[in-house]
Amino acid sequence: MGRLNGSAAPAAGPPSRIRVVFHSAPRMHVPADRLAPFDARIAWLSKSGPLWWLSVEDAAGPDPRPTPARPAPALRLRTRDGQERTLVAGY
Repeated sequence: MGRLNGSAAPAAGPPSRIRVVFHSAPRMHVPADRLAPFDARIAWLSKSGPLWWLSVEDAAGPDPRPTPARPAPALRLRTRDGQERTLVAGY
C-alpha cells in the first residue's frame, strides 16, 4: 500500500477489497492544527476501496463516572462517508 506520509496513491487492488486501519490513541499526540490533515491522510486510503477505520481514543460523550482520573477510552468506527460511531465506551 502507498505511504501515508508521501504522495503515492493507494495501491491498486480489487475495488471490493476492504482496507482496515486501526490505531490506539495517536491523535492525542498530534497538535490540534494537524488533526484534520492526519485524519484526511487516513481517509485518503478509501480512494481505492472501502475503508473500515477503527480507533481507540477518548470517549466522545460525557463521562458518567463521578470523578474520573482521565477520559475513558472508546472503540470508534469511521466509515468512508464520514459517519462515526462509538462501538464500545470504556466507562
